[in-house]
Amino acid sequence: MPYIKEKLRPPFDEVIKAIKQKGMEQYVLVAFDVALEDFKGDKGLKVIDGCMNYLFSKLLKYEDNPHVHKEFIKEAIKRVYLSPVRYYNLNRLGGLLHWMIVEFDRRGWGNDDTVPFLKGLQRFYRKTYITYEKKKRKENGDI
Repeated sequence: MPYIKEKLRPPFDEVIKAIKQKGMEQYVLVAFDVALEDFKGDKGLKVIDGCMNYLFSKLLKYEDNPHVHKEFIKEAIKRVYLSPVRYYNLNRLGGLLHWMIVEFDRRGWGNDDTVPFLKGLQRFYRKTYITYEKKKRKENGDI
């Protein structure tokens, strides 16, 4: 859910502000990495998925530069969920994308391209998950 506590929002609101002002420049990715620093460790792990949902939902719901916002979301997914690729991270990403699609569809948020964009990310997730599963089955043997 994107409904995170007010005190968690400022670093991600700063990222949104930077994206709107600067586009997809390196500065924005640095601002995002700085925002993530506060969410390292077990404490941060409990809230980071909600924070990503907040960030992605806010960008997609109020998009004024859809291409830049979507490119940023793809890069953020790589940084948070695919570095490194682990089952735990893939499972979290799958849940995030699923519930974002449900919420956007239910509320009619975004434009006509928003839910298809999220479903496209979900297809990418599935491909990544299947590739990872095949790798682990080869490494560790089938059940």
